Amino acid sequence: MAYARPESLVETDWLAEHLDDPDLRIFDCTTHLIPDPDTVFKVESGLADYLAGHIPGAGYLDLQADLSDPAGQFRFTTPGADAFAKTLAAKGLGDGRRVVLYSTTAMHWATRIWWMLHAFGIENAAILNGGWQKWRAEDRPVSTDPRQYPAAKLTARRRPGLIVLGVGQVRTSGLRGDMVTNIEEMTESVRASLKEAELMAGVGVDRVYVGIGGDHVRATSSMGVVAVSEDDVTADDIERGHVVARAVALPPDREMLHAIPQEYRVDRQRGIKDPLGMAGVRLSYAEDDQARPARIPHDLADHGACLGGPDIESRYEVGTHLGHHHFVTVTFRWCGGPPLGPQIAGL
Repeated sequence: MAYARPESLVETDWLAEHLDDPDLRIFDCTTHLIPDPDTVFKVESGLADYLAGHIPGAGYLDLQADLSDPAGQFRFTTPGADAFAKTLAAKGLGDGRRVVLYSTTAMHWATRIWWMLHAFGIENAAILNGGWQKWRAEDRPVSTDPRQYPAAKLTARRRPGLIVLGVGQVRTSGLRGDMVTNIEEMTESVRASLKEAELMAGVGVDRVYVGIGGDHVRATSSMGVVAVSEDDVTADDIERGHVVARAVALPPDREMLHAIPQEYRVDRQRGIKDPLGMAGVRLSYAEDDQARPARIPHDLADHGACLGGPDIESRYEVGTHLGHHHFVTVTFRWCGGPPLGPQIAGL
């Protein structure tokens, strides 16, 4: 299987061969969320799991106790760059060292810490592919000896656009389902949420992006099939496949939001990511198309001047990199009962 970022994964056989590498740091990142009737979930350290058995030479990272801001309003709030670097340096991770992360339960505990490293400009990090489960299934060695690496020096610098700085939320009566029923009320709610997010983040906001979530965003699958013009698939064949797949008839009140590629097929071969240069007579292209109501976001954008500050723009894109600008994403959701939104996350 081909991965988009193969350097961010290591296999168990590679790790087994490099356990004694002096420049390698291995960390168990296990955390547990225990159901709790009062707080929904209670955070519990995975230290006991680590002490019961871990990959030989691995240390332990406690996401909540070691790598979260104790003054943060939310669980697992990312600390500042200096605090983050200081903690990991004390754990033995230094500039130029390679680090492999895994967890004994859900993989997302390891990937969360990988993301934090990435967000602070520390790139020489990887996830153990298959994690602890694969390591144990292959009957590889296990240790119960705790490991403390020698302290090191680590440099961390927060990358713009990757960490949420502030969140604001207020109730509004201006939205019902996917319908904006009171544009003035919605605008006032955006303004109040914006102030709350700015206060938490400690920065001013120069733009606002509005996304309205709900089942009014509908997805359908489409397939484009074209004949290969020459002996091998060309770039023109691929483009023609895209055009055919996207020739979807939409109602007049809806517009295309996303066209998400799924796979290519050349004749009967499926699961192809890049068919360019492959031999065949028929090229198929499958995608998922998402459409939204055409008017809702524009109504809010047209009313954005009432915010009295940043520009407001409607957006449904996820994960757009916005350079050094401070912005907020406003998400409106109707869940039955009093509306909770808007909620604003500032990056």
